[in-house]
Amino acid sequence: MIEEAEFRSILSLARRILDVRGRNETSDSSRVSYEQGEVNISCKRGVIDVFFRGSLVFRHDPKGEITDFFETRGPWIDEIDRLAQSIPPSSSGIASQRQ
Repeated sequence: MIEEAEFRSILSLARRILDVRGRNETSDSSRVSYEQGEVNISCKRGVIDVFFRGSLVFRHDPKGEITDFFETRGPWIDEIDRLAQSIPPSSSGIASQRQ
C-alpha cells in the first residue's frame, strides 16, 4: 500500500510538470500532455495519467472514481522526481496561459 504522503507528492509533481511543460494536444484540446523519454503524463477532465515504458503506472481522478497506483515502486517515480526538479521554481506554463 502506498503512503498518503507519497501519493500526494507524486500527484503534485505530475501536476507541476503538466503545468509548466504540458501542451494542449492538437487532436484533443481538452487533453494536456507531456512526454520525455519513457515518461508520458497527461490530464483530461482533471484525470491525471502517468505512463512509463508504455504501461499505466499511476492514475488520479479528483472525483475519486479511478485513483490508483499500478506500480508503487520503480524507476518511474525517480523519473517523475527528476523531471520536476529540472523545472525552475519561478517557471510558469500552460496553466498561466489558460487563466
